[in-house]
Amino acid sequence: MIPSLNVVVADGNKVQISNVVKSFTWVIQNTSFSSDIMLMPLGCCDLVLRVEWLVTLGDITWNFDKLTMDFVTQGRRHVLRGASNAKLKTVKKQ
Repeated sequence: MIPSLNVVVADGNKVQISNVVKSFTWVIQNTSFSSDIMLMPLGCCDLVLRVEWLVTLGDITWNFDKLTMDFVTQGRRHVLRGASNAKLKTVKKQ
């Protein structure tokens, strides 16, 4: 447990955090990563990778048009691809 921390999430709501998992390990493209993570009741996704993790990767190439993130770590090149917006519906204000 950590002292409670209120975090403002993307939709503007505040979420209270009071638990951290130390040395949590996850795998991306057959490469293991480890860091301390805060448990947040978001409900919309499994894991949100914070800036503190991105800093550990060194140089990163972003292509926002193609929704890609390219980096080299542990001697391997990784390209992460964002979700396609093909399933999103456009809403126009009237």
